[in-house]
Amino acid sequence: MLKETKNKFQDIKPIKRKDIRQKKTIFKKQSFEKDIAKEEKNNTPKFTIWIIALISIIFLLFALSSLFSGATVTISPKSVNLTLSNSFDAFKNPTNDNLSFEVMVIEREKEKLTPITDTKVVERKATGRVIIYNTFDNNPQKLLIDTRLESPDGRIYKTDSPITVPGMKIVNDQSIPGSVEVGIYADEPGSEYNIGLSDFTIIGFKGSSKYEKFYGRSKTEVKGGLVGNINFINEEKAKQTQLEIRDILQKELLNQAKAQIPDGFVSYNNAIFLNFNDSDNSFFESENNSITIKESGSIQVILFNEAELSKTIARNTIDNFDESDVFIPDISGLGFSINDPDQLNPKEAQQINFSITGPVKIIWVVDKEKLIKDLIDKRKRNFESILGKHPNIINAEAIVKPFWKRTFPEKARDIEIVTLNN
Repeated sequence: MLKETKNKFQDIKPIKRKDIRQKKTIFKKQSFEKDIAKEEKNNTPKFTIWIIALISIIFLLFALSSLFSGATVTISPKSVNLTLSNSFDAFKNPTNDNLSFEVMVIEREKEKLTPITDTKVVERKATGRVIIYNTFDNNPQKLLIDTRLESPDGRIYKTDSPITVPGMKIVNDQSIPGSVEVGIYADEPGSEYNIGLSDFTIIGFKGSSKYEKFYGRSKTEVKGGLVGNINFINEEKAKQTQLEIRDILQKELLNQAKAQIPDGFVSYNNAIFLNFNDSDNSFFESENNSITIKESGSIQVILFNEAELSKTIARNTIDNFDESDVFIPDISGLGFSINDPDQLNPKEAQQINFSITGPVKIIWVVDKEKLIKDLIDKRKRNFESILGKHPNIINAEAIVKPFWKRTFPEKARDIEIVTLNN
């Protein structure tokens, strides 16, 4: 009997196609879930970073907006245009609302060393000043011109003018001698008559009771006596040198005066007065080969307070002026002239009359500090009503930063006022 042959593959169950599909699906699902989990794991830090970056950007924007926050208010003040041709008065010591003026005085000296090439023979008498005293009685004593005085060493001098010596006075039970000053000159030319301070007797009273009671006493040295050759600079060259020195001196005085005009004050070219002292020709002679020629001068500058002058102009030219503070741009550029300048000594004058001419724009002053104070922390919608408290402003606009803010800054330093004077 033949044995039945076993099929080796009979116990192997065939895999159904459906099962294969299920396994593949399960595998794919598991793989997909793993990928999602992995991606979520990888994306979590990125998402956090983006959130942090977005918050940082928002914070930075707010920080920058705070840094650049503020308000700019542009205003146009009230103004009026005029053409001036008016006269005004100013006073050194004004009363009420009168315009005042001040005088700045500057004195200066300049010198120049000049060579000397000419000589001449001179005979010059020494000169000086003495005081004549009366201790004789209380009656005045007349002395003629050329009254002779004698120094202790016998030198003779003469008075250069007639004088009357007052009598003695009693003050607080004490006798005070009468006295008078007079110039004297030497009886003869020559340097031997140059002396220092000295007492003098009056030769004409010698032998009388007045000789001891009338006497002279030096106020200055007696000097200038000379006989002989002297170096000198001729008149033409001396005058030329003087003019050169004066020209330099004038420029220096003007520059110094302009530099010293105080802030808030104004002056004009026609309100500046220059004076030069006439030099003594004796300065043009010397015993040396060169000489120093000196010139001295002074400048007197009339000054006006700009605010006062602006308000005075407005008060005298604008009908129904409201007495507000005003200012005039480039007020120093107006035409200015002193009426009767030849009769004016600025240093001594108590009142001056002057004229001002030219086109002018008078602008009302806006109290910027008060405006800023009124705007602090106020809502933008109240801007117009706030401007109503400032009648000197005719037009204004405000820009608040950042743009979304609805109120003005809380600090005055963050509010800027820009004035348009066009």
